[in-house]
Amino acid sequence: MVIHKEMHSSLKDRMRDVSLGLDLLHKSGRVHGDLRPENVLIVDDDDRLSTKLSDAGITTFVHGHQACLGNLAPARATYGWQAREQLLGESPTRKTDMFSFGCLSLFCANGGQHPYGDFGERDENIKEDIKKDCNNAILVVRVVDLFEHVGLPTLSEVLIHPAFWGPDKRMSFLCEFSATVDQLKRDDPKSIILTTLYGKKHKNFDSTWNEDIGDRYLAILVDGNANYDYSHVEDLLRMMGNAWVDKLEVSTALKVLECDDLWTY
Repeated sequence: MVIHKEMHSSLKDRMRDVSLGLDLLHKSGRVHGDLRPENVLIVDDDDRLSTKLSDAGITTFVHGHQACLGNLAPARATYGWQAREQLLGESPTRKTDMFSFGCLSLFCANGGQHPYGDFGERDENIKEDIKKDCNNAILVVRVVDLFEHVGLPTLSEVLIHPAFWGPDKRMSFLCEFSATVDQLKRDDPKSIILTTLYGKKHKNFDSTWNEDIGDRYLAILVDGNANYDYSHVEDLLRMMGNAWVDKLEVSTALKVLECDDLWTY
Protein backbone atom coordinates (compact mmCIF):
# COMPACT_ATOMS: atom_id res chain seq x y z
CA MET A 1 0.00 0.00 0.00
CA VAL A 2 1.47 3.34 -1.05
CA ILE A 3 0.41 6.27 1.14
CA HIS A 4 1.15 9.84 0.06
CA LYS A 5 0.49 13.10 1.91
CA GLU A 6 -2.92 13.79 0.36
CA MET A 7 -4.17 10.38 1.43
CA HIS A 8 -2.96 10.48 5.04
CA SER A 9 -6.00 12.37 6.32
CA SER A 10 -8.28 9.73 4.79
CA LEU A 11 -6.30 6.73 6.02
CA LYS A 12 -9.15 5.75 8.33
CA ASP A 13 -11.46 5.66 5.32
CA ARG A 14 -9.05 3.37 3.48
CA MET A 15 -8.78 1.00 6.43
CA ARG A 16 -12.56 1.05 6.78
CA ASP A 17 -12.78 0.01 3.12
CA VAL A 18 -10.43 -2.90 3.89
CA SER A 19 -12.55 -3.97 6.85
CA LEU A 20 -15.74 -3.80 4.75
CA GLY A 21 -14.14 -5.94 2.04
CA LEU A 22 -12.88 -8.43 4.59
CA ASP A 23 -16.30 -8.50 6.25
CA LEU A 24 -17.93 -9.31 2.90
CA LEU A 25 -15.37 -12.07 2.32
CA HIS A 26 -16.01 -13.60 5.74
CA LYS A 27 -19.79 -13.40 5.36
CA SER A 28 -19.47 -15.33 2.09
CA GLY A 29 -17.78 -18.16 3.98
CA ARG A 30 -14.21 -17.35 2.94
CA VAL A 31 -11.03 -16.12 4.58
CA HIS A 32 -8.32 -14.18 2.73
CA GLY A 33 -5.31 -15.79 4.37
CA ASP A 34 -2.66 -13.37 3.05
CA LEU A 35 -3.68 -9.85 4.05
CA ARG A 36 -0.72 -7.44 3.74
CA PRO A 37 0.05 -4.01 2.20
CA GLU A 38 0.89 -5.41 -1.23
CA ASN A 39 -2.56 -6.99 -1.44
CA VAL A 40 -4.42 -3.75 -0.79
CA LEU A 41 -4.98 -1.58 -3.87
CA ILE A 42 -5.81 2.14 -3.79
CA VAL A 43 -8.06 3.03 -6.71
CA ASP A 44 -8.87 6.54 -7.95
CA ASP A 45 -12.48 6.13 -9.02
CA ASP A 46 -14.11 9.35 -10.31
CA ASP A 47 -12.00 11.55 -8.02
CA ARG A 48 -12.82 9.37 -5.02
CA LEU A 49 -10.19 7.12 -3.53
CA SER A 50 -11.38 3.62 -2.74
CA THR A 51 -9.61 0.52 -1.47
CA LYS A 52 -9.78 -3.01 -2.89
CA LEU A 53 -8.49 -6.34 -1.62
CA SER A 54 -6.45 -8.32 -4.13
CA ASP A 55 -4.48 -11.56 -4.58
CA ALA A 56 -7.02 -14.04 -3.32
CA GLY A 57 -4.83 -16.99 -4.35
CA ILE A 58 -4.75 -18.37 -0.84
CA THR A 59 -8.40 -17.56 -0.08
CA THR A 60 -10.14 -20.52 1.52
CA PHE A 61 -13.68 -21.60 2.33
CA VAL A 62 -14.54 -21.94 6.01
CA HIS A 63 -17.07 -24.43 7.33
CA GLY A 64 -17.76 -23.46 10.94
CA HIS A 65 -14.29 -22.86 12.31
CA GLN A 66 -12.48 -25.23 9.92
CA ALA A 67 -10.72 -23.78 6.88
CA CYS A 68 -10.53 -25.90 3.72
CA LEU A 69 -7.40 -25.20 1.70
CA GLY A 70 -7.73 -27.92 -0.91
CA ASN A 71 -4.27 -28.39 -2.41
CA LEU A 72 -2.89 -25.12 -1.01
CA ALA A 73 -0.55 -25.28 1.97
CA PRO A 74 -0.83 -22.82 4.88
CA ALA A 75 2.84 -21.84 4.44
CA ARG A 76 2.03 -20.10 1.18
CA ALA A 77 1.00 -16.93 3.08
CA THR A 78 3.58 -14.15 3.12
CA TYR A 79 6.45 -14.07 5.60
CA GLY A 80 5.96 -11.53 8.35
CA TRP A 81 2.17 -11.12 8.13
CA GLN A 82 0.87 -14.49 9.33
CA ALA A 83 -0.70 -15.08 12.73
CA ARG A 84 1.02 -17.37 15.20
CA GLU A 85 -1.39 -20.19 14.39
CA GLN A 86 -0.40 -20.10 10.72
CA LEU A 87 3.29 -20.04 11.61
CA LEU A 88 2.71 -23.21 13.62
CA GLY A 89 1.18 -24.93 10.59
CA GLU A 90 -2.52 -24.34 11.08
CA SER A 91 -4.83 -23.26 8.27
CA PRO A 92 -5.95 -19.61 8.01
CA THR A 93 -9.22 -18.65 9.69
CA ARG A 94 -11.28 -15.51 10.24
CA LYS A 95 -9.30 -15.01 13.44
CA THR A 96 -5.94 -15.09 11.62
CA ASP A 97 -7.33 -12.60 9.07
CA MET A 98 -8.14 -10.27 11.97
CA PHE A 99 -4.59 -10.58 13.27
CA SER A 100 -3.25 -9.61 9.86
CA PHE A 101 -5.72 -6.73 9.65
CA GLY A 102 -4.47 -5.44 13.01
CA CYS A 103 -0.85 -5.58 11.80
CA LEU A 104 -1.84 -3.84 8.56
CA SER A 105 -3.72 -1.08 10.42
CA LEU A 106 -0.79 -0.36 12.73
CA PHE A 107 1.69 -0.58 9.85
CA CYS A 108 -0.19 2.15 7.98
CA ALA A 109 -0.99 4.32 11.01
CA ASN A 110 2.63 4.12 12.20
CA GLY A 111 4.22 5.34 8.95
CA GLY A 112 5.19 1.95 7.58
CA GLN A 113 6.63 0.51 10.80
CA HIS A 114 5.51 -3.07 11.41
CA PRO A 115 4.28 -3.68 14.99
CA TYR A 116 6.48 -6.79 15.20
CA GLY A 117 9.67 -5.20 13.92
CA ASP A 118 11.83 -5.50 10.82
CA PHE A 119 11.30 -8.04 8.06
CA GLY A 120 13.78 -10.65 9.29
CA GLU A 121 12.52 -10.73 12.88
CA ARG A 122 8.75 -10.53 12.48
CA ASP A 123 7.85 -14.21 12.45
CA GLU A 124 9.84 -15.00 15.59
CA ASN A 125 8.45 -11.91 17.33
CA ILE A 126 4.91 -12.95 16.34
CA LYS A 127 5.48 -16.43 17.79
CA GLU A 128 6.76 -14.93 21.05
CA ASP A 129 4.31 -11.97 21.00
CA ILE A 130 7.15 -9.42 21.17
CA LYS A 131 5.77 -6.09 19.93
CA LYS A 132 7.83 -3.06 19.02
CA ASP A 133 7.08 0.41 20.37
CA CYS A 134 4.81 2.54 18.20
CA ASN A 135 4.69 6.33 18.01
CA ASN A 136 1.99 8.27 19.84
CA ALA A 137 0.15 9.60 16.80
CA ILE A 138 -3.56 9.76 17.58
CA LEU A 139 -4.54 7.18 14.93
CA VAL A 140 -1.92 4.74 16.27
CA VAL A 141 -3.30 5.18 19.80
CA ARG A 142 -6.84 4.48 18.57
CA VAL A 143 -5.82 1.37 16.64
CA VAL A 144 -3.82 0.05 19.61
CA ASP A 145 -6.89 0.63 21.80
CA LEU A 146 -9.01 -1.32 19.33
CA PHE A 147 -6.72 -4.35 19.11
CA GLU A 148 -5.41 -4.50 22.68
CA HIS A 149 -8.15 -3.21 24.96
CA VAL A 150 -10.94 -4.86 22.98
CA GLY A 151 -8.84 -7.96 22.37
CA LEU A 152 -8.86 -9.53 18.90
CA PRO A 153 -12.07 -7.89 17.64
CA THR A 154 -14.64 -9.09 15.17
CA LEU A 155 -15.16 -7.04 12.02
CA SER A 156 -18.46 -5.80 13.45
CA GLU A 157 -16.53 -4.34 16.41
CA VAL A 158 -13.96 -2.81 14.05
CA LEU A 159 -16.59 -1.06 11.97
CA ILE A 160 -18.19 0.69 14.97
CA HIS A 161 -14.95 1.53 16.82
CA PRO A 162 -14.03 5.25 17.18
CA ALA A 163 -10.69 4.55 15.46
CA PHE A 164 -12.58 4.54 12.16
CA TRP A 165 -15.13 7.28 12.80
CA GLY A 166 -15.22 10.24 10.44
CA PRO A 167 -15.15 13.86 11.70
CA ASP A 168 -18.94 14.27 11.58
CA LYS A 169 -19.55 11.14 13.66
CA ARG A 170 -16.83 12.10 16.17
CA MET A 171 -18.23 15.58 16.64
CA SER A 172 -21.80 14.28 16.84
CA PHE A 173 -20.74 11.91 19.62
CA LEU A 174 -18.81 14.61 21.53
CA CYS A 175 -21.71 17.06 21.33
CA GLU A 176 -24.15 14.38 22.48
CA PHE A 177 -21.84 13.40 25.33
CA SER A 178 -21.50 17.06 26.36
CA ALA A 179 -25.29 17.34 26.50
CA THR A 180 -25.42 14.12 28.54
CA VAL A 181 -22.94 15.59 31.04
CA ASP A 182 -25.09 18.70 31.42
CA GLN A 183 -28.17 16.54 31.97
CA LEU A 184 -26.41 14.37 34.56
CA LYS A 185 -25.23 17.44 36.49
CA ARG A 186 -28.87 18.38 36.95
CA ASP A 187 -30.41 14.94 37.46
CA ASP A 188 -27.69 12.66 38.87
CA PRO A 189 -24.63 14.59 40.11
CA LYS A 190 -23.17 11.45 41.74
CA SER A 191 -23.32 9.36 38.56
CA ILE A 192 -20.35 7.17 37.65
CA ILE A 193 -19.80 9.22 34.49
CA LEU A 194 -19.40 12.48 36.39
CA THR A 195 -17.38 10.80 39.14
CA THR A 196 -14.96 9.45 36.53
CA LEU A 197 -14.87 12.70 34.59
CA TYR A 198 -13.97 14.80 37.62
CA GLY A 199 -12.15 12.20 39.71
CA LYS A 200 -8.61 12.99 40.83
CA LYS A 201 -7.42 9.58 39.62
CA HIS A 202 -8.39 10.49 36.05
CA LYS A 203 -6.26 13.49 35.21
CA ASN A 204 -7.11 14.48 31.64
CA PHE A 205 -4.43 17.10 30.92
CA ASP A 206 -0.82 17.60 31.93
CA SER A 207 -1.57 21.31 32.36
CA THR A 208 -4.66 22.95 30.85
CA TRP A 209 -6.27 22.25 27.49
CA ASN A 210 -5.91 25.80 26.20
CA GLU A 211 -2.10 25.37 26.28
CA ASP A 212 -2.35 22.29 24.07
CA ILE A 213 -4.50 24.13 21.51
CA GLY A 214 -2.42 27.32 21.31
CA ASP A 215 -3.43 30.96 21.48
CA ARG A 216 -3.87 31.68 17.77
CA TYR A 217 -6.24 28.73 17.32
CA LEU A 218 -7.96 29.37 20.62
CA ALA A 219 -8.85 32.89 19.48
CA ILE A 220 -10.86 31.33 16.65
CA LEU A 221 -12.34 28.35 18.49
CA VAL A 222 -13.41 30.07 21.70
CA ASP A 223 -16.56 32.17 21.69
CA GLY A 224 -15.68 35.49 23.33
CA ASN A 225 -19.00 35.51 25.19
CA ALA A 226 -18.41 32.13 26.81
CA ASN A 227 -16.49 31.44 30.01
CA TYR A 228 -14.43 28.24 30.14
CA ASP A 229 -12.43 26.53 32.86
CA TYR A 230 -9.38 25.32 30.94
CA SER A 231 -8.71 22.57 33.46
CA HIS A 232 -12.05 20.79 32.93
CA VAL A 233 -12.73 18.38 30.07
CA GLU A 234 -16.42 19.32 30.34
CA ASP A 235 -15.58 22.86 29.23
CA LEU A 236 -13.44 21.54 26.37
CA LEU A 237 -16.43 19.54 25.15
CA ARG A 238 -18.65 22.61 25.46
CA MET A 239 -16.15 24.71 23.49
CA MET A 240 -15.97 22.08 20.74
CA GLY A 241 -19.76 21.91 20.54
CA ASN A 242 -20.04 25.68 20.25
CA ALA A 243 -17.37 25.75 17.53
CA TRP A 244 -19.20 22.99 15.67
CA VAL A 245 -22.39 25.06 15.59
CA ASP A 246 -20.43 27.73 13.67
CA LYS A 247 -18.29 25.20 11.81
CA LEU A 248 -18.31 26.91 8.41
CA GLU A 249 -17.19 30.26 9.80
CA VAL A 250 -14.63 28.60 12.10
CA SER A 251 -13.26 26.44 9.27
CA THR A 252 -12.77 29.48 7.06
CA ALA A 253 -10.84 31.25 9.82
CA LEU A 254 -8.67 28.18 10.46
CA LYS A 255 -7.75 27.94 6.78
CA VAL A 256 -6.46 31.53 6.90
CA LEU A 257 -3.89 30.20 9.39
CA GLU A 258 -2.97 27.49 6.85
CA CYS A 259 -4.61 24.93 9.10
CA ASP A 260 -7.01 22.12 8.26
CA ASP A 261 -10.69 22.92 8.37
CA LEU A 262 -12.68 22.11 11.51
CA TRP A 263 -13.66 18.68 10.17
CA THR A 264 -10.02 17.51 10.29
CA TYR A 265 -8.49 19.90 12.87
